[in-house]
Amino acid sequence: MRTFVGLLVLGISSSAFAAYRHVTDWRSVESELPARPSCTVEVKKTITVKGTFDGKGCLYTWRGSGYPKKCHAPAELSETEPRMFVMTKGSKLRNMQIECSLDGILTAENTTIENIVFRDVEEDAITTKGNNIVIRNNKFFLCQDKCIQLNGPAKGVLIENNHFQHANRPMSGSSMSQGGATKIISRGNTCKNCEIMYRMQQNHDIIAENNYLEDGRDMLETVDQSVIYDCGRNVAKNARYKSPKSSGFFKSCPSSYKPTPSN
Repeated sequence: MRTFVGLLVLGISSSAFAAYRHVTDWRSVESELPARPSCTVEVKKTITVKGTFDGKGCLYTWRGSGYPKKCHAPAELSETEPRMFVMTKGSKLRNMQIECSLDGILTAENTTIENIVFRDVEEDAITTKGNNIVIRNNKFFLCQDKCIQLNGPAKGVLIENNHFQHANRPMSGSSMSQGGATKIISRGNTCKNCEIMYRMQQNHDIIAENNYLEDGRDMLETVDQSVIYDCGRNVAKNARYKSPKSSGFFKSCPSSYKPTPSN
């Protein structure tokens, strides 16, 4: 677990909000990405994940519809792009790098995504569907739209120990959640050069603990009936903690939640 010492917002001036730099040319920041694996898997159609799918550290790169024109897209794509992976109930996806995945991964009930490097995010890297989802120890780079699209209603979504870099919206709650709340725990996540780290729309309840944003615009933004519970050690450096555009609610940590111990 990453631990950051500090309270909510570090001292900043209004000029610091220009720290976010929207990157459209992936070549300008390629040196910041992890080394490419020695093994590559070319994916020409959507893979259905059953049981545990271990990528064994290889690079999975899309070669189906839309390639290569829509790879390294300088702007977000449509919601109808093909997915690279569709998970089934109880499945796990782990240990790989992903490149040119036009609409990423769709989760299902009781699924886990871990230890994946997303070298670029075209539309969304991960779209959640179902309850009891774990997203942990992943890295997301060059996100033009959303890294994690949180749909609902759902319960038991854990987003833990992920890193986001050069991202528009690392975590975004969709307005599709009418009819029930989406319950999310987000902890130990870091973000470098991100516009809005969390943007939650209707009926999303998120517990935020021990998260860190550096060089961004806003850490938290709520819209409509969304609630963000501050459970401590959330730090915004060269960024605002709370967006002035927020129309939702900010509340103290619920007594039922037990924060992770400090190291």
